[in-house]
Order: sequence, then C-alpha cells, then structure tokens
Amino acid sequence: MKVLVLGLGISGKAAARYLQERGEEVIGVDRTANASSDMPVLLESSPIDLQGVDLLVKSPGIPFSHPWVVAAQAHRIPIVGEIDLALAELKKKGKTVYGITGSNGKTTTTLMATHFLNTCGKTALAAGNVGLPLIAQIHHEAEVFIVELSSFQLERAIEQPVLDGALILNLTPNHLDRHPTFQMYVEAKMRIARLLKEGAPLYVSRQAASFCPFKHMIFDALQEKVETFLSLSYRDSLYPHDLHNAAAAYALTRIPEDFLDKSMESFIRPPHRLEFVHACAGITYINDSKATSVDAVIKAVQAIRTPILLIAGGVDKGGAFSDWLPYFKDKVLRVFALGASAQRIEQELSPEINVQRVSSLEEGVQMASKMAVAGTTVLLSPGCSSYDQFKDYLHRGETFRQIVKEKL
Repeated sequence: MKVLVLGLGISGKAAARYLQERGEEVIGVDRTANASSDMPVLLESSPIDLQGVDLLVKSPGIPFSHPWVVAAQAHRIPIVGEIDLALAELKKKGKTVYGITGSNGKTTTTLMATHFLNTCGKTALAAGNVGLPLIAQIHHEAEVFIVELSSFQLERAIEQPVLDGALILNLTPNHLDRHPTFQMYVEAKMRIARLLKEGAPLYVSRQAASFCPFKHMIFDALQEKVETFLSLSYRDSLYPHDLHNAAAAYALTRIPEDFLDKSMESFIRPPHRLEFVHACAGITYINDSKATSVDAVIKAVQAIRTPILLIAGGVDKGGAFSDWLPYFKDKVLRVFALGASAQRIEQELSPEINVQRVSSLEEGVQMASKMAVAGTTVLLSPGCSSYDQFKDYLHRGETFRQIVKEKL
C-alpha cells in the first residue's frame, strides 16, 4: 500500500515509522524537504501528485482545507489521523483504553488518572496529546492506556469501538482560529463518544452536560467524595480545579477509595500550570504558560487568592478577552499585554482594566515587578498560543522561569 503522510512533525514522523515497520510504501509531504531522511519527501508547495496513493495520513495540526487534503478527498482517497491508526492497533491488541478531552485540564487529568492506576498496582500509560504520539507507544506493555485527545485529533476521527470509558471535562470557546464556530468545536469534542465500546461509560462535567447529546454521567458530584478522603492540610493546599480534575480522574478509574489520599498526595502537577517559580519580598511569581485559552486564564485568576499583576498575550485563538472583565474586577491590578494580541487585549479590557502593552516577556516581568508590592502575585497566564515569539508554551514558560530567577 502506498501511503502519503502529510505533515512531518512529531505525530507525522511517528505515523510514518509505524507504517514503514508495517511494510507500507511511505512518502512524506512537508513544508521543507529536509523534514526526514527516512523516506522520500515532497514539498507541500509542489504540484499535487496522488498517483497510486491508497491512504493519506494527516497530522492533527493540518486543517481539512489544506490543498493536499482537498485533493485527496476529490480523488476519494481515505484520510486518517495518527490517532486512528493507533487506536485501531490498540483495539487489535485487546488493550484497555480510556479517552479524555475538554477545553482545559486534559493533561493534568490524564496524568492524574494514570497516576491513580499506577499507585494501586495497575500498569498504566499516559499517551496521545499529553506527550509522545500514541502511535509511538502502541508496543508498550501497559495494561491500560489513558489517551488525551484534542479537538484536532477528534474532529473527523474514525468511529470505532475502542474506548472502555471517556471523559469530557469542560467546553469553552477555544481554537476558534481553526474551528469556524464554537458549535463545530463542540461537535469535534463530542466525537469521543463515538469511540466508546458498547455500554462503556461517558463521564462529563455539569458544565459540559448541556452540550452532550449522548447518554452520560456527571462526575462533579464525586468531588465531595474525593475531598473526604484527603487530609485537611493537603486539601487546603489545592486549587479548586485540582479537586475537579481529581473527581474526573476518579470517575474514570474507580480506584479503591483507600488509595485516593495516597494517590493525590503523591501526584505531581505537570509544569507550566500554575507553577510556583519564585517568591521575593512578599511577591510571588507563578508560571501558567499552558493557559492558552480565555477560560484557562479565568480559572487561574479564580485560583489565586492575592491581587494579581497579569502578563498575557500571544497569538489569540478567537476567544473574547472581554470575558475576563467580571473576573478581573478588584482582583487584577494591571495587565501587561504582549505579542500579536496585545492591541486586542487593550481594546477589549480598557478602560475597566488598566492595560499596558509591552514588547517582550522580559519587559512584562520587569514592569510587573516594579509595580508589585508584598502580598501580590505576578502571574504569567497568556490566554493565547505562543507561536509569535516562542516555539511553544514550554519555551514560553521556561523563558519566564529564567527571567524571574536570573533577572530579579
């Protein structure tokens, strides 16, 4: 079989390796011809040639409006994603697979559910959008695969009964630079239900339930149960959304109650998510670089109890920054706006919120530090993608850490 892999990022390269191991003839298509030395690579700008192609594997970041995808559809060539190949392989192997999606909290909940299972003796592996592509880990000996699924991976996922359970954490406007409407974004997320085995449970939050046309159970009620198994001192140290994520992870995994306290206290939250960086002269510095949506910033502001000097901005994803206004009032002292969205942030928040545009993250940190007094928090919570000034949110968060620790 001749397979075209469109987009040779981490996901595309992993899919290509899998297909080559399976004995398929693989040709890559990428923005640069140097994307891989393991296969012939065509430039995506070159004339489209689909002669003899039996299958197109599309990387999740590539929209269905891409010329190569449109041409494949016109030629009736099947189009799949790396996640479709991986799930089909796990189904064939008879693995237990759980899926997690939502607008915010996916990675933390995926890692938490994996940690819960590992703590009580199950061999579980977090995979998918959480880190390494799922296709690169299908030979892992884990008993259970906990798979984080993005809207890009789900939007036209092949309907196959593979999931033994699924979670939809929340649904708020996100990726509207890719999905033309919020409704289309919601529909992409809802496709996770079409991957469930017959009778497998679908858990959703109370907030997401109104969007869900499928039979489901609401997991929010389990938050109180999770709280009762935690020590008071540990419970007081958690952010509210930590307990919400824990309730979701518990609903999905149903670990014995005796393991809940031990599992929660030994869980380490992934970096760049309300991560403490430094404290000096009573001023706290928090890195929340993973907050790439409007709603994620709201959750960060709600979680922090002190007055905030907020550093935000980057490439906006179509959300309305004006949604921040009721949550910022009397809490956010000033917003330092940077990147491609700085002007929009200023327009949508002013004059209710004092907004100051800055040219770089370093300038934002320095300006916020000058204004900060004891008892305030300097928070990086961008509400935007990072690609105008950084490689990704990891690079942005690491840069913030470095600035705080070296310059202040």
